[in-house]
Amino acid sequence: MPDALHCRLMQICLASYSGTPPKFADVAWTDIAAGMKATPCGDKYDFAFVGEIPNPRPGVAAAVVIAFRGTLEPARPHDPDPILTIRDWVNDADAAHVDFAEVPGAGPVHKGFHRSLMIMWPGIKAAVDKLIAPGEAKLLLITGHSKGGAIANLAAMLAHRTWDKAQVEVVTFAGARAGGLAFQTAYNQAVPRSVRYESWPDPVPELPPGPQGSKLLGWFAKKLAKSLGDANLSLIPDYYPVGTRVPATAGWGADMWGGIMKLIAGTMQAALSTVRDAHKIGPGTAYGALACPPQP
Repeated sequence: MPDALHCRLMQICLASYSGTPPKFADVAWTDIAAGMKATPCGDKYDFAFVGEIPNPRPGVAAAVVIAFRGTLEPARPHDPDPILTIRDWVNDADAAHVDFAEVPGAGPVHKGFHRSLMIMWPGIKAAVDKLIAPGEAKLLLITGHSKGGAIANLAAMLAHRTWDKAQVEVVTFAGARAGGLAFQTAYNQAVPRSVRYESWPDPVPELPPGPQGSKLLGWFAKKLAKSLGDANLSLIPDYYPVGTRVPATAGWGADMWGGIMKLIAGTMQAALSTVRDAHKIGPGTAYGALACPPQP
């Protein structure tokens, strides 16, 4: 059901796309928490906000937030740098497994997403250390959209190990998958308060593909990536979702054929537009309807 805090986190994820890469000045979250500041972490196509929001829940004075930006869109009006965008998409496609050595027992994870997290982590840790005292049981909210959702899942495991007394919670929107079966098991044990919003027909939450999802979509994704990169993607391992899905049912793996028939009933352009729009976040989107309580 809609959650006011989750709605605020979605707005923060949306705010993470603003500005001009690769260098960001401090950005005020004035539309989320008046007067609060966010510290930018990362560079080029890897970017996150670290900040603090007041009154995340009744009885809780403040919470620290880490918000990861998703993949850069092509032809962005504020930074039309095609090379930067291509590098970001290539990093997304680097889906071989790599050991999550920083978190023993976490299992193998997505190589590109792991690389992105470790590039940003020194800045993130320094910013969070200013907001969470050693041994403090403060609420730490980790969120992200698209690629940022997958990185948020990886970051939650590292945060759980780094600030062991903090109360780590994760909320992702349209998040890609971060790791294999071993990661899914370790993550769900370490971060039990984790929610992932997925809106059909957004395909990103099903990627990289694995047994828990649409086999047809997984086959198509691998064929498309092979045609673009000329690589044997049958060697790429399976990926598994983590946390609790909202809504609990539906998606590409649930009513696949009925949904595909709806998509192909119109024109190809309309179908692509529908899929693209399904991935957007913010007011007026499907994710906004899922996360945000109705306005009075």
